[in-house]
Amino acid sequence: MDAEGDPRQLSEDLVEENENWNGSTVDEPDGWSDATGETSEIRAFAESSCPGPFTALQVPMLHGPDGRPQRGQAAINFTANMLGVSILGLPWAMAQAGVLGAALALALVAWASRAAMTMLMNLSAFDGAEVGKASYPEIGRRVVGPEGQVAVLAALLLYSGGLVTCQLAALADILESLAGEFEGQAFATPRAAFVMLAVMLSGPVAVLKTIPSNVILSLACLGAGAFFIGSLLLLLGADLVSGGSQDVSFSGGSFAGFLLAATVFVGQLSAHGALEACCFDHAEEIGSSCHGTPRLQDQAQTRLAYGIVLPIVAILALAGYLRFGREVRGDVLLSWSIAEDAGIGTAASLVGKQWQQLARIGYAVVLIMGLACASKPCRASAQELFASRRRFGVHPSRTYHRTAASCLGSCACLAWMVRDLDQLLLLLGAFGAAPLCLLLPAIFTIEMARRQDNRPLLSVENLKPVAVGLLGLLLILTCIVNLIGESVSSPAGHRGKRVMVHLANITNRLH
Repeated sequence: MDAEGDPRQLSEDLVEENENWNGSTVDEPDGWSDATGETSEIRAFAESSCPGPFTALQVPMLHGPDGRPQRGQAAINFTANMLGVSILGLPWAMAQAGVLGAALALALVAWASRAAMTMLMNLSAFDGAEVGKASYPEIGRRVVGPEGQVAVLAALLLYSGGLVTCQLAALADILESLAGEFEGQAFATPRAAFVMLAVMLSGPVAVLKTIPSNVILSLACLGAGAFFIGSLLLLLGADLVSGGSQDVSFSGGSFAGFLLAATVFVGQLSAHGALEACCFDHAEEIGSSCHGTPRLQDQAQTRLAYGIVLPIVAILALAGYLRFGREVRGDVLLSWSIAEDAGIGTAASLVGKQWQQLARIGYAVVLIMGLACASKPCRASAQELFASRRRFGVHPSRTYHRTAASCLGSCACLAWMVRDLDQLLLLLGAFGAAPLCLLLPAIFTIEMARRQDNRPLLSVENLKPVAVGLLGLLLILTCIVNLIGESVSSPAGHRGKRVMVHLANITNRLH
């Protein structure tokens, strides 16, 4: 091989170019000395052009000594990241479609989500590499080229930015409810103050370049999240024993409500941005008969995760909807606060408010750590797309801090302007999760099949990816139409629509 095409020489040129771009030295990729052929060069170039952390997590992931999840840890990571902040909006999603419609929407989204995850595993191993070792942006570059990488980075930016915004809004809601209970009356402090407090609490860890990786920290976050979900189910169950809402629809709702519920469920089951954390390390199996396809162990991990998550999601959505009916808020925790202010008995009197407060405080810690994890891909994607990281004369640390402050500030402004968590969850599902978890995997799968097998678009083998991609596109269009309708519609009560006013809130604020 001549010197011009020598992979080691290409690696040295890339390292030297990177030094000229940002004044820092980049280690030579592992395994480069024995790498040959086009595939290795593409992989090395993708690694050099995507050095940022593009794994979108909602909790710190469990992993082994080598940084990759081990057997069992991948299923835990997958499960934990599908039980994120969207659980607070599940009852609201069921209220939009009714019990039957929400059940159908959840089943459809679960099928599409798992099918898309299998597509990503196939794409990550199409050249014989280990499943899940390639980052999502690298998969986009391999399949489509620079355009595919940019599309993935844009989707990651929207998704991780949406996660940060929803987590800030949920954290502000928890702080507001805790402050109101501490004062013993409705708290009249503006919403912006609680959003700023949420930023102050999460900012120090959100701007860290590396999130502390510790098994104890990960297990603590997982335990606090499980305690919150268990407490939420217990509180809802205790309320239902004493009597639930009568304003409940068991039959299917409108088709628009069905799609809105599906949009929230897509955001709930969106762990595709954490592909590296959801596939365990089985380096000893490289060269086995599973070469080039998702190994059966990885498929078993995803089946186990979906088998755990789907019943929890369905029970949470149903219990919250049966308890509060059509009037349930986008953040189900706020529905309890409203019921207490109106003098309606809640489970807090049965199990103790201290337990309820402890569960909320524990979940606030989970949200803070989740916000730190979601901030990393948000910053990295923004740097790749907008911050001109490779422009000569720009110091990397200076660019990093600017990008971190811009991302966190933008998300905080959106969390302040859009008060209702349900609207933020719709934006997350439609413009973040739908492209990242449904649309792009389907497009990449179709394009890879066209390149490798000359498969036409209209073929039987493409039915699954086409259906998954169309579902993602439909959810995006549904959210756009919903936003337009909300912007031009009159406020509640303007044309005789029933509005519930709680006199207790007004009395408290007057005093």
